[in-house]
Amino acid sequence: EERKGEGLGKAWLFFGCRHPDHDYIYRDEIQSFLDDRTLTRLSVSFSRYTPPPSPPSLVTPTHSPSPTHTLTNPTCHTGTVTSRGYVQDALRLHWREVCVWMVEEGASVYVCGDVQNMARDVHQALRSMLDRYFLERKGFTYK
Repeated sequence: EERKGEGLGKAWLFFGCRHPDHDYIYRDEIQSFLDDRTLTRLSVSFSRYTPPPSPPSLVTPTHSPSPTHTLTNPTCHTGTVTSRGYVQDALRLHWREVCVWMVEEGASVYVCGDVQNMARDVHQALRSMLDRYFLERKGFTYK
């Protein structure tokens, strides 16, 4: 029997929904794609989620906290879950790596979410990311 994920190459899914407890309905299916290595990496963005406050620390931080809170999903051994944001924000956060994956390694990058509200913004983010990548690496812009 052919094993899932073999021969597919690297695949990164950027998934967006409003809240992890209300409409992240494909959580188990997506996790199974990570487990069987159909997906190499996962970034999930929740546009209407605010994480609970962290308990006070007894240790004084030596650096200022990051303005973007990142939450790691304990059931997701690979990937990043952004606590509050949009798919296009996650793409921009990982822009260089995404471009290297697509252009140099021939990897697949998938985007899943609300087409009516996010497609234009995701398209613009990808265009600007590729423009920046090609300008930095190749000396010309992507058209």
